[in-house]
Amino acid sequence: MGITDDTLSALKFNIEQLMKEQGLNRAQLSRKAGYPNNKVTTILNGDSIPGIDFVARIAEACNRRPGDLISSPARPDLTEVSVSPLKSSNTISARALSRAIKDAHKQLIDMGDRPTMDLITAWWQQSNGRLEACDQIAPYFDVIGVPGANEKLPNVVSIGAKSLSAKTLKTNDTDALTQFLRTLSESDTEELRQCITTVNYSGTGLVTPQTRIVDLPSMKAPLEVNFVRLMLPVRDANDEPHVLNFSTLVSESTLSKSSGRLQ
Repeated sequence: MGITDDTLSALKFNIEQLMKEQGLNRAQLSRKAGYPNNKVTTILNGDSIPGIDFVARIAEACNRRPGDLISSPARPDLTEVSVSPLKSSNTISARALSRAIKDAHKQLIDMGDRPTMDLITAWWQQSNGRLEACDQIAPYFDVIGVPGANEKLPNVVSIGAKSLSAKTLKTNDTDALTQFLRTLSESDTEELRQCITTVNYSGTGLVTPQTRIVDLPSMKAPLEVNFVRLMLPVRDANDEPHVLNFSTLVSESTLSKSSGRLQ
């Protein structure tokens, strides 16, 4: 899972603020995170997009969550969205992921709250992407089949009873989500298909901001839903490949069918 163009500016801003708060210059922060002196300068002065491993190491060095570094200060409603490294390539990111596991589990057990992306990715890391021992978090995500070469739409395997899909569609019937997918534009359909295929074949996760208009015959009025989508490659008990879909709601607005304007 990498950092997108949309979050690169937020990452740079947050690193600058973090250095001011902790009294560090770029070279000091680079060394504290285990990098050469010019690493932070290279990221802050350039346009290249760093991997999630860089975010994890900087966050660990400064006692922050990875998600804190990529949250936009101009969008406080996104601060609950956090991302953990999907593959630990070093000891620092492994420690950061372990802490995220403990914190997320404690929050879910103590507060009975909706799981965060940290918790979902932590489970994925521990289970090696197997759909096993996930009863506590399974109600919050959907499972989507990987479309074949000649298939436009993926097969909806299951919808979590408390997932964003179920909340928006007012049901966790897989036919309802399949019906909605058929209403997508050609570009949205292709984007979805490419994301599922990429996640499946790359073996890594993908986080993307999304906007969808949901307008089905069963609904009184169409909805504009803005959310952040996490996709992870998983396998079922028969070793069949699927993609886990977990979405966090950012905003939801009712649209007027006659005018198309927000109400």
